[in-house]
Parts: sequence; C-alpha cells; structure tokens
Amino acid sequence: MKRKKILGTILKVLIPVVIVIILMGTAYNFFRRPQTFNLYGQVINSNGEFIVGAKVSLPERGTEVLTDSKGKFTFPPLKTGKVKIRTEVVGFHPYEEEVNGVGGNKIHLLIILVEVGKEEALIRIKVFDEETKSLLVGSVINIGETVWYTNEDGLATIPLKAGLHSVEVLHPGYQPYKVLGVETFTGKTTNLKVALNKERPLPGTYGNLEVKVTDAQTGRAISQVTVQVGEKKGLTDIEGYLLITEVPAQSSEVVFTASGYLTYKEVVSIKVNENTMLNVKLLSGQQGRGGITGIVKDSSNSLPLSGVSVEGKTLKAQTGLDGRFVFPNLVPGPLTLSISLKGYQTVWREIQIEAGKVLQLEIFLEKIVVDINFSGRVTGINNEAVVRARVSVGSTQALTDEEGRFFLKIRNDEKTVIFEKEGFYTHTATLPDDPTIKDVYLDILIYKIVADGTYIGKASSFQGEVEMKVEVTSGKIRGLKALSYEGSSAFMEAFQEKLLEVAREVLRMTPGDFLRKYNPVDSGPKEVILLAIKKALSIP
Repeated sequence: MKRKKILGTILKVLIPVVIVIILMGTAYNFFRRPQTFNLYGQVINSNGEFIVGAKVSLPERGTEVLTDSKGKFTFPPLKTGKVKIRTEVVGFHPYEEEVNGVGGNKIHLLIILVEVGKEEALIRIKVFDEETKSLLVGSVINIGETVWYTNEDGLATIPLKAGLHSVEVLHPGYQPYKVLGVETFTGKTTNLKVALNKERPLPGTYGNLEVKVTDAQTGRAISQVTVQVGEKKGLTDIEGYLLITEVPAQSSEVVFTASGYLTYKEVVSIKVNENTMLNVKLLSGQQGRGGITGIVKDSSNSLPLSGVSVEGKTLKAQTGLDGRFVFPNLVPGPLTLSISLKGYQTVWREIQIEAGKVLQLEIFLEKIVVDINFSGRVTGINNEAVVRARVSVGSTQALTDEEGRFFLKIRNDEKTVIFEKEGFYTHTATLPDDPTIKDVYLDILIYKIVADGTYIGKASSFQGEVEMKVEVTSGKIRGLKALSYEGSSAFMEAFQEKLLEVAREVLRMTPGDFLRKYNPVDSGPKEVILLAIKKALSIP
C-alpha cells in the first residue's frame, strides 16, 4: 500500500513536469522556425535586355528597391504571408504580381515589362502535375493559331493580342485542359496556373488517328513520312495520308519524321471509337534544328495581311496573300523577330527556337492612327455651290458653307465619306489608303434627284447628233427613245446597235446611279447616246 501511494505521488509530480517540458520544446521549435522569406529577381524587356533603375515596390508594406546594372533586385528578409509586387519604369507598362511567402523560402521572379508602343499583352502559363506538384516540361500550349511549349521551369510566356482567349494545354499521359475567356490586357502580363491530372483511360478502349502531311513551304503532299504514336507506327502514302487504327483512347504524343525534314511532335487526344484527324505541315531542314511558321493578321478585323516584312538576325521573309511566313532550319536558341508593314505599328517577338520543334505563331498588327485634315467643295451640275450639305466620316460631321466648302479633322483609319443634301442623291467617296498622307482635298459633284417624268436631251460630236427622250418611273429609268439622229454613214450604221447596247446597260438603273457612273468622253455613237441621256437627266 505504501508503495502504491509513493508511486501515485511521483506520477502526480512528474506528469505536469513532462507536459511543461513538451510545451517548452514545441514553443522552442516554433520560434526556431524561420519567420521570414527572401524575395529577389530580375527585370527585363520583351527583347530580353536588362532594365536598369526600374522601381520594384511592395505597396502594402511600404518598401521599394531599384534594379541594378543587370536588372536585378533584392529585398531584405520579409515577414511570411502574401505580398503584392509592383514594377514600374518610364517608357514601360507597369506590372503587378502577388506571391505567397513561406518562412525560409527563396522566391525568384523574372519580370518582363512591355514597352509603351509595343501594345501587346503577355500571358504567362505555369503547368504542373496536380498530384505531385512537379513542373511539366514540354507541355503544348494552344492559343488560337499560336503554339508554344513550356520550358524547364514549366513556364511559357506568350505575347499576343489583348482580349479574350481560349487556352488549351496538352501533355502526354495527362487529361487535356481547356479554359475559355482568359482575358489579357494591353501592356500587362496575365498569369495562369494550370494543374494537369494524369489520364486514367478505360482498359481496352481505342480510337483511330488519321494524318495528312504536307510541305509547309510548297503545300505538296509528303510520302514515306514515319508517323509514330505510342507503339503504333506507319508510313504516309503518295498523297501524304495515313490511317493508324486501334490507338489507345488517351492523350498521346505523335512523332513525325521524314528524310530532309525537321522532326515534328504534337500531342493529340484520341477519342473512343472515333477518327481523330491531324493535318501536319513539315519544315525542311537538318535534325537538331528548329523552325517557325506564322500568320500575320490585322488586329481590327483578324484578316490576313500580305506583304508584311518579318525579320530576325539574318532571316528575312514577306507574308503571302494568306498572311503566312515560314522560317525552316533554324539553330536552337533565342531569336528576336521584327514584324512590320507600312501603316501599322511594328511588333517585336522574343522567342526561343527549340531543336526538333516547329513554333507556330499568330501575330496581330495594329494600324497607326493619325489625324488627317480633310477639306473640299461640294457643287451641283453647273458648278454652283451646294450649301449646308452634310459631310460625314464615321461619327465626325460638318456642313458646307456658302461657297460649298467644308473642313473636318479625321483619323486615317476612317476611309468612307458620305455627302448628303435634301433634294440631292446621296454620294459616297473613299479616301486614299496611304498612311503618309496628312491632308486630303476633294471636289465632289452631287446631282439633284430626278422626279418621275419624261426628259429630253441633245448631244453631238463631229461624227453625229442625237436627241433622246428618257422616261423615269418609280425612281428608275424605264424607257429610252431616239427622237432624231443624224451624222456620218459609219455613225448612222452603228446607231441602232449601240442604242440597244446602252438600253441593256441603263434600263432599271436609278438616274442618280446613271449620272455618277457614266461620263462619256469619246465621239462614237454609244458615247453620244449616253451624253444625250445625261443631259436629259441633268435638266431638272
């Protein structure tokens, strides 16, 4: 009994002591754990050049540093937690990013600033495994007609037009990822983190792969191209076609190899019991090299632009009628492309050429918008001034003065001019499409509306003379009749034939369309007939 009492007393004393020791140890370990993290990085422009003296700040913490001669910056140790970073320097669009600092971590940022005037957006996509969080290298990024690949850091930084984009990310053995409506902003970087899940296809499910292979430069079909997907392999026929059946229904990498061409790889998602079609254009060149194919479009309407100059180092090409260009057989490494066309803002693209890969680019050019001084005079058929006629270019309008003159300041991307006046036919003109022109002057002739009725006009030349009666009904020319005609034998012989020819052309035209279209200058019978009709319709 005494032993039990002694043991109980000892336990009552020891248990609180042990608890205190454990708590002290836990507190000791907690306070030993780092409560700060390190943040540093480098600031460059879209050409990869260092930006010196850029201000990198933490607005919510009241801290800022400047980049050194190599664009580098370092903050003193920072307390753990979320931090918003802002980078700004004159001549560049500001950049903002948020990071979550964990105690003991070292965070390195590569910040790319977009120059003012290079009005492109950037999207930076980081791809990793959802389960293991490991970065995925060589993932394929599809945005429109732009194809990019993630680097060894699982990153792809892609310049593109500001706006809404659909982003597709593919990686062999992983479920495809697609998101609609990713918004990018002019001069800013949009960050997107993509977590891919490993694919778990149902055993025994298959689909088919159809391929058509052509030469990227000539468009000709390429035969004897080796196409491999997983363990399946085949050769294209004389038309560049191949059907591979019973391919496992999953995301797989397809490899194309042919003598004299760069190896091409693409990730496709094979659907169960379906044919997946793949059109591939191969670039000629040596193995171990890379290539570029691209299309250049107008940013305002997305139409292809021809005659665009695409240059980089020793490279130079012009886009064809389809807006496309090709650079085969390129040495791997960084490359800066300059894309320019008269009347458009020049765009620069900093890209990375990779061995065995063909980079597909979609590039948008924006028109250079400048002010044009647009003036002129509006007159009637007898050169009399048309007063208070409305001249419209887009949303800009002006009225003609007592002498029929007008002046507007307009943008050079607005080309259509409309002239309106009550009692006159509306007239439309197109301004010259030349971005170097800063002043435009037009003398415009507008015609009075011809009311329904019968009109008579005479015209003559050294070959002959004609008097014509013209009937206008429901606002259109409905009848023509020669009241009299005389002249040389050649004129008289050709008259009836030419009258029928004129009738086929002008009957059912409005008088306004006729007056604007026909301006006879020759002396033959057809021209004299047209001139007589014009004089008849001009009398009102």
